[in-house]
Amino acid sequence: MNIKSLLFYFTLISSQVVFSQTQIELNLKAKEKYELVNKELNKVLNKLLILHKYNKEKKAEILLNHKTWIKERDSFMNNSYPENQKKDYGTYFPVVWYNELSKLTNNRIRQLKLNYF
Repeated sequence: MNIKSLLFYFTLISSQVVFSQTQIELNLKAKEKYELVNKELNKVLNKLLILHKYNKEKKAEILLNHKTWIKERDSFMNNSYPENQKKDYGTYFPVVWYNELSKLTNNRIRQLKLNYF
């Protein structure tokens, strides 16, 4: 084996070490991503409430609409991932759960921006 081959294999192996992640790290990253998206949703919602602070009907509509969305989101998540099927995902379940929550929350942000800004 020549020096170039050794260098290539060393680079390949070291890059695998750098990019490999444990399941715990993947779970934490998915949760952190969701928390950031959820924080963005709260910012958008607060901006809307400030924007419509003098329009009590619009403000009440936004809040009622959001409470309804939360109930629908929770219902969707619980129906999509029933308690008795969570074990089928194994340790990957938190990644699936938080990625789906992130997707739904991003959709909600877009919906709020389209409807109220």
